[in-house]
Amino acid sequence: MWMALGSGDPDWELGNKLNALLGNPVAFRCVDLISQLFSQVNFQIEGQDADNDPLIKRLNNPNLFQSKQDFLREYIFFKYAYGWVFQKPIKPVGVKEISAIYNLNPDKVTYHKEFATRLVFEKNQTAELLKNKFKYEEATQQTEFSLEEIIPFFDIANGLSDDFLLKAPSRLHPIQKNIKNIDIALTAENNAIRKAGRFIFSAGRKGDMVGRAMDPKDKTNIESNFSKYGNANINSDVIITNAFLDQHSMHIPMNQLGIPESVKHNAKMIMATFGVPREMFNLDDSGGKYDSVEQAPIQLIQNVVQNQIDDYCNSLTSYFGLAKPLTGTLQHLSVMQYIEDKKAEKFAKMSLAIRNLKDSGVDYIKLAEQLGITLDQ
Repeated sequence: MWMALGSGDPDWELGNKLNALLGNPVAFRCVDLISQLFSQVNFQIEGQDADNDPLIKRLNNPNLFQSKQDFLREYIFFKYAYGWVFQKPIKPVGVKEISAIYNLNPDKVTYHKEFATRLVFEKNQTAELLKNKFKYEEATQQTEFSLEEIIPFFDIANGLSDDFLLKAPSRLHPIQKNIKNIDIALTAENNAIRKAGRFIFSAGRKGDMVGRAMDPKDKTNIESNFSKYGNANINSDVIITNAFLDQHSMHIPMNQLGIPESVKHNAKMIMATFGVPREMFNLDDSGGKYDSVEQAPIQLIQNVVQNQIDDYCNSLTSYFGLAKPLTGTLQHLSVMQYIEDKKAEKFAKMSLAIRNLKDSGVDYIKLAEQLGITLDQ
């Protein structure tokens, strides 16, 4: 019996997880920001550029259908949606270097129900486990591959949800109600907008109305003459009735629905789950302080994206048994220049302070040591 590895979660209520992520404007934007930065990583070997390294060359040109950016952004979306993702390196028989590498959609992966992974005691059990087969099925093709043929990546710690150690919980789980609340709020807003300009008319009474029916010729003349003014349409814009009409608007004032407040509250929860600073996703017209806006991408890189890069590089280093570790950096991005500017500004201030102390005769070296500052002579 084959069982779904990427879906079949009884606690999940929003259907396909990737579609739920792509369909929610806040969750999508959070992952989109992370994936944009992640896809710009500069791969290195032990912190040094090595563009001719076979693995780096392949990562920069992963397969026939995807660029480096598309490949890495897809990886992040799969990983955040499902909590895990497998990559499949293609290595032709008799060839030392891999010829391509693909992300496998977790929703298309199935495994046999007897595929146990929790406890492995003996060396021969490990070898047997690595031979276990997964089934991968897309619309036009179906294939099987063994555990030793894939590279597993996990967003949260693997094995937390099941006794199956080759999957991990999705980051979307704790915020699925927030995602649903935003979807409901936006649907309510859409329904309110669709009702704008709609009215209910009913016969009413105002003063002493004339009960005698209007002559059909007079009715036609009035409708025709009044329809000639402005942009009136003779077929629909002027109607003559025999009774006074009461009108009731079906439009619901937006400020009574509380939609902006609901969206903002739930959006903050989603952004916090993904670690995206508020300054990078402005939820109102207040904007933000210049320094905060400048530092927000750096905060996202240092606290979220770099961790994803390190995890990715460490997994590849382990899988391929590299003698020197694969590393990745985003220091080449223009936004990181902010850090260098701050370092230069700090250096200038310290240089001025040291010069002033020296001119005043104070032992600035001893003072610096007392303050816990180490100075390069």
